[in-house]
Amino acid sequence: MIKKWVFSTLYCFIFIIIAYLIGISISSYTIYSIQNILFVEGIMLLLIGLMASMETSHTGIRMEAIGQEQDQYMQHKNMEVTGIERNSTGYYKHFLKHSVTEFAFDTVTIISTGSIIIFFTLLLG
Repeated sequence: MIKKWVFSTLYCFIFIIIAYLIGISISSYTIYSIQNILFVEGIMLLLIGLMASMETSHTGIRMEAIGQEQDQYMQHKNMEVTGIERNSTGYYKHFLKHSVTEFAFDTVTIISTGSIIIFFTLLLG
């Protein structure tokens, strides 16, 4: 676990250096300042990290029967099957393990990189 945090921190600093180098190269060719470019890069990294970190599992809601004649029956059947699956796997005892959305550990690095870049550009700007 500590090894993962060390690598995550190392990758975070590497991403910050890469973002800074990209910001310098873009600012040398455009009229925008390095702070504005780094702020936009930070927002982009934050959004990309948030979007990439979402992992989902099924929740029993299926759209296949909506609009059909027996859609209430199908939805009830699907909810019963979901209840049986959750009771058999210990879903409620281990809710965090079986939650609908989980954040992947690898993309936390991208999220923290974007947050750090945004924080420093606001702090220095």
